[in-house]
Amino acid sequence: MAVGQKLANQLTELERIFLIITNSCNSRCLLCDYWRKRTKHFLPVSFIQKNILPLIIKYRIKVACITGGEPTLHPRLPKILKIIKKTGVSVTLITNCTNLNTIFEKIESYVDGYMLPLDSDNDSLYYEIRGVNNFHEVISWPRKIKECNPSAKVIFSCLVQKKNISKLVNIYLLASKLPIDGIVFKVPELRPYCFGRSNFVADETLDNAYLTRNDILNLRKEFRKILILDHKKKILLQKKDVFERFIKYFEFLRGKKINFEDKMCKIPFNSITIDELKNIRPCFYLPFFIPFSRVVKDPINNFYLRSIREKLLKNERFRKENCSYCFQFQY
Repeated sequence: MAVGQKLANQLTELERIFLIITNSCNSRCLLCDYWRKRTKHFLPVSFIQKNILPLIIKYRIKVACITGGEPTLHPRLPKILKIIKKTGVSVTLITNCTNLNTIFEKIESYVDGYMLPLDSDNDSLYYEIRGVNNFHEVISWPRKIKECNPSAKVIFSCLVQKKNISKLVNIYLLASKLPIDGIVFKVPELRPYCFGRSNFVADETLDNAYLTRNDILNLRKEFRKILILDHKKKILLQKKDVFERFIKYFEFLRGKKINFEDKMCKIPFNSITIDELKNIRPCFYLPFFIPFSRVVKDPINNFYLRSIREKLLKNERFRKENCSYCFQFQY
């Protein structure tokens, strides 16, 4: 059975909505361009009330992921979280923690889960990678969150890149000592329409993503050690085959011809993304979108988004071009 048909048989309902509530960000991450944006956009509360809440209720969406940019910079974040939580969804906040301390008391009762960045095991390297001096603050948050709400889920996300290859085991061990519910490792998404890029990928971004042959050998060793350690600690939310595909991905970036398997996640089918410009997308990592104003009557099943999904299901070449090189939702 074709991969598309397998997914079509499994997809029966909408599960998740991603809200990119702002493109404003106060980190200066090496692999992201949001912080370079001069024009800042914030999704209005009125738009969310009028358009997003009815969507969540109508389609019985289970999870709302609030992200950016840096969502805690949105001046109405407490209000946004409060009205979304009233629909009964589980709310996940994806934050760099730089501004979390100023609003935590106002939002913690509305948040069910947090995804926090842990790209280093020490403050100096963390600053090199993310451009902010909040390493110690980040690693202090799991305990603070759990003290306020023991049932809240806390997950660390580590973006694998040239500067932290030799630190991945240390990052894992640091995370394992904290009260978290899991850790995931991710590879850089370099396509020119992602992470605030304006249709280009700067040379410095590529330099930080590309690994030498020795880097890749070291990466393989680090992943191997992490998998061994996790037999006891069991905080890793990924399987061995995901790491093997990550190795292939970095080899691909070096120019090696890789025949990636015809693989596609469910995100474009059981989720939707609304960005800070009021566009609706089948996935954050796909270049396809349509203004929400054009699809108000049926934003989920409008012709444009339906056609994208159908092409992903039925057209192998289209699917491979857009999904086979994406590893952002592989767990």
